[in-house]
Amino acid sequence: MKILTVGGFLQGQPTASLGADSAMLRENEPLFAPDDLDRFHSLIMPAVRISRLGCGISKRHAAAYCDSLGAFHVLTPCDNSTHVDGIPLGAADRTFAPGHWQPFDLCFEKTIVLRASSAPIGSAPTTEAIVEFTPQTLAVSAIISWLSSAITFKTGDIILFADYSINLGMPVLNTEINADIDGIATLNFRIK
Repeated sequence: MKILTVGGFLQGQPTASLGADSAMLRENEPLFAPDDLDRFHSLIMPAVRISRLGCGISKRHAAAYCDSLGAFHVLTPCDNSTHVDGIPLGAADRTFAPGHWQPFDLCFEKTIVLRASSAPIGSAPTTEAIVEFTPQTLAVSAIISWLSSAITFKTGDIILFADYSINLGMPVLNTEINADIDGIATLNFRIK
């Protein structure tokens, strides 16, 4: 399984970084924070899951290749570097925390609301933010087509959309991170 984080697509300068499935926590598994937690910030990104094998996919046929939408927490260096102590970010343990997948119809053009919050465990949220997008503004079809020109997608591959990320700031110990898509809970885990 590949985890591809795409950024800069909306600005016309797309980049993609590759992550390993070994850098991903299991759903709802706590994030045991590194000692130098102040070097990082918490990003919540929308994600789609690839549902079938394919390469050279046209924009017109991209809808047949993804069927699920979710939210991911990505632990990212504050300086926006792509490496942590010389190790590629996508390979570092604890980089990705996945949420629950929801059915997603790429052809259905409606506004989707991703809401994320962080709070001390058992308390009301101290940080809360939302981002809105549609399959069209997220550019799912165009990104699948662009990536598949060089990459063979396999079932279970994941695309994260950095252009629509929510920055929750520096992670704090004993914090709970939550996200929902259109009011349906999709991501919940604790930082310990």
